Amino acid sequence: MPIPKWTIKGIVDDYDTCGCCGRRGLKRTVAFMPLDADGKEDGTAEDVVYYGTSCAAIALGWTRGKVTDTARAAQAERDQRDN
Repeated sequence: MPIPKWTIKGIVDDYDTCGCCGRRGLKRTVAFMPLDADGKEDGTAEDVVYYGTSCAAIALGWTRGKVTDTARAAQAERDQRDN
């Protein structure tokens, strides 16, 4: 089974459980949308998963700092678009 690829949609504090490891009580989670084989978003809002920053870093092969910075930038862009 191929490893799914993800895009970061933002960072949220409404979900406090990691969808990867199940850890609870997290201060924030990273919202991930799956990508199809062509690198395009493959799903709807119901397909978004929420990972803690540590699990998100492992899933992407990035540092936690890079995940957090990228997630904050994506969230700011989304917030700006929504306003």
